[in-house]
Amino acid sequence: MYVISTRTESSKVIQEFKQAGIQLSSVPVRTYSWVTPAPHQKEIISRPVPWVFTSKKGVEGWFRYHKEHLSQEAPVQFAIGPSTAEACRQYFKNVPLRVSEEAYGGSLGTLLQQSKVTEAIHFCGCKRRKELKELCVSSGILLHEIEVYCGKRVEKKKEIDVAPDAVLFFSPEGVLDFKILYGTLPGNWQAIAIGKTTSEAIKQVFSKDACIPEVPRVEEMISLIK
Repeated sequence: MYVISTRTESSKVIQEFKQAGIQLSSVPVRTYSWVTPAPHQKEIISRPVPWVFTSKKGVEGWFRYHKEHLSQEAPVQFAIGPSTAEACRQYFKNVPLRVSEEAYGGSLGTLLQQSKVTEAIHFCGCKRRKELKELCVSSGILLHEIEVYCGKRVEKKKEIDVAPDAVLFFSPEGVLDFKILYGTLPGNWQAIAIGKTTSEAIKQVFSKDACIPEVPRVEEMISLIK
C-alpha cells in the first residue's frame, strides 16, 4: 500500500508506517519561515496573560524568539489538540497546560471561556482561520494575535509517479496547495485529515469525505488507511 503525506515526515514516522505494511512518501506542499514579532508588540507579549497555540509551528516559532529575547517565565498555556500540546511540553517543559477536547478553533475558544480567560496571546501563522478569534470577540475575550511563522506553497513540487492509495492532509491551506500543484490524482484514493477544518476543506476542494483520527497525530492515521 502506498500513501502520500503532504508534509515532511520523520524517519521514525516512516518506519512506523513501514512496520504496518505501508510505504509512506513525503510530498510536502508548503514551506515555512520564522517571523520576528514587531517592536511595538513587545509590550503585549510581555503581559502575564495566557499563551494560546493552535499549531506546532506556532509553539516552535514563539519559543525561538522567547528564549533569546525575553526573561519572564511562561504563563499558563492553552493548546489545540494533543499534537500541539505535545510541542508545548517539549519546548516549555513544566508550564501549566490546558488542552481543547477537539482539534479546532471553536473547541479551544470554548475552553478559554470555561477557564474564565479575559485576555490571551495567540502565537500564530500569517494565515489563520477565523473561528477562534470570532468566538473570543463574541465572548468578550481580548485575543492578541502575534505572528511567529509564515507558510507558503512550495515553488518546486515533487513528482508523483505512482497513484496513491491514500493522502494525508494537515491543514486547509495544504489541501488547496495540493490541488493547485497536482490537480485531482487518478484513482479512488482515500483522503485522511488531521482534524475537522481540514476535512471540510477536502470536501470543498476534492468533493471527498475524509477520515479523521480520534487523536490528531499522524501515527493515529495508520489505523484509518483501508
